[in-house]
Amino acid sequence: MQALVAHSSRLVVMAERGRTILREVYDAPPAKIDLIPHGIPDVPFVAPDYYKDQFGVGGRKVLLTFGLLSPKQGN
Repeated sequence: MQALVAHSSRLVVMAERGRTILREVYDAPPAKIDLIPHGIPDVPFVAPDYYKDQFGVGGRKVLLTFGLLSPKQGN
């Protein structure tokens, strides 16, 4: 990991804990570490049908996902 830190111009983490580990365990320079928070922004609630209507799926159940789905998931 030290070689990766040494050869990288930037290190990206998704949680503050990742930044702490890079600094404290691997002596990564804080200036090299960027935090891109995992999750969603805190925004006011809007009724789901407001957005569903915009995409032509009003009144229907909609499933959203991120990442890849595979046949073995859920087993």
